[in-house]
Amino acid sequence: MFDELVRRRTDLPEPDRLLADLLLAHREEIAARLARMLPARIEAMKIRNHGDFHLGQMLIVKDNVYIIDFEGEPRRGLSERRRRTAAARDAAGLIRSVDYSATAALERALQAGPDEHGKIVAALDDWRTHAVSTFLSAYHERLGALPLWPSDRGAADQLLDYFLLEKAFYEIEYELAHRPDWVRVPLRGALRTLSRHAGVTV
Repeated sequence: MFDELVRRRTDLPEPDRLLADLLLAHREEIAARLARMLPARIEAMKIRNHGDFHLGQMLIVKDNVYIIDFEGEPRRGLSERRRRTAAARDAAGLIRSVDYSATAALERALQAGPDEHGKIVAALDDWRTHAVSTFLSAYHERLGALPLWPSDRGAADQLLDYFLLEKAFYEIEYELAHRPDWVRVPLRGALRTLSRHAGVTV
């Protein structure tokens, strides 16, 4: 992903190039930081994951929600898609899709009110934060005593951040290859997650 970001950075518009440069400035330390996010032992069960869970994989029909498309991320091998892993991986996928929905809403809102950019950005940032917080709160409430999430809050937050970064890096590579105009979304997401750890400011 980093190699592709270096190769394509000059093709990006200046605001996106600045985000790319900020992420690339931390390239050498990110692997070590990711390793520190994963404890030697995770006190949670591994489960089979959806593997590509996002808002677009949910159908809402009356009072029911149906989750579809359980094939997982198509760029991952079958053995990797079948492997049991932490429930936090799917939670991270849904959280990342909230980021995409906020960006899509911003673009539509700016067409209607381009002079309101600052106000709209602030409102959507608040909405994204609230949506993620509400999702995680409801998720944990429904889990109850099921041991699918670390009980230690610090370990749980680090595990979720690990999977948020994994997903954002996957998205950066995907967007560079297919939709470069959207690469700013995972770039911002990766930088936002890294900003919760020492040494990175957004």
